[in-house]
Amino acid sequence: MVPPNLQASADPNLLGYEGVLGMEQSKAGARDNPENHVTLPFTRMLVGPMDYTPGGFNNVTIEEFEPHMDQQPMVMGTRAHHLAMYVVYEAPFQMVSDHPSAYEDQPSFQFIMDVPTTWDETKVLNGIPGEYITIVRRSGDEWFLGSMTNWTPRKIDLSLAFLGDGKYDAEIYMDAPDSDRFPKNVVVKKGTVSKNQQLRIQLASGGGYAVRFKPRP
Repeated sequence: MVPPNLQASADPNLLGYEGVLGMEQSKAGARDNPENHVTLPFTRMLVGPMDYTPGGFNNVTIEEFEPHMDQQPMVMGTRAHHLAMYVVYEAPFQMVSDHPSAYEDQPSFQFIMDVPTTWDETKVLNGIPGEYITIVRRSGDEWFLGSMTNWTPRKIDLSLAFLGDGKYDAEIYMDAPDSDRFPKNVVVKKGTVSKNQQLRIQLASGGGYAVRFKPRP
């Protein structure tokens, strides 16, 4: 006989559940930080969809961080780091967690509007628990990439062999040169790539990298 709690967890209509040290913890302390962010994909996320509540846009450095129980809580990790969560973290019923005013006139919010919440294919490109993680996911004929690091800055070479044939338009959201000091800063770039190329990504301390790949007509 299957225990009742396991029967409930096997419900085909299940969209997600929490059970995670999520971003709301930033209102009360410093346990939710980039080290936690790059540990979750190897631990909690292994058991299914994870309602982490991403979307924090009041990004600050570890030195600036203070817990705030108000409408403008601080979060650690760069803006690009928090965008990458929408690819790295599996959540079919996704959300944005910050105050609506946090997203006004923010070009990087476009990635959150574009990224899907359900996927047809997933590939883990690299990662070490507690250190860094890079995941790509496909929805239809588009691919999305998310990469995050802990407090250690990194340079990572990524093969684009997962892409299909032909050319893709890449919309890239990456750490700015000064994101280690001003974590809200993000560079948005556009270019054309193919599966025969590599991306060299540079992650700031607590940084990230998010990309949308759209096949060219």
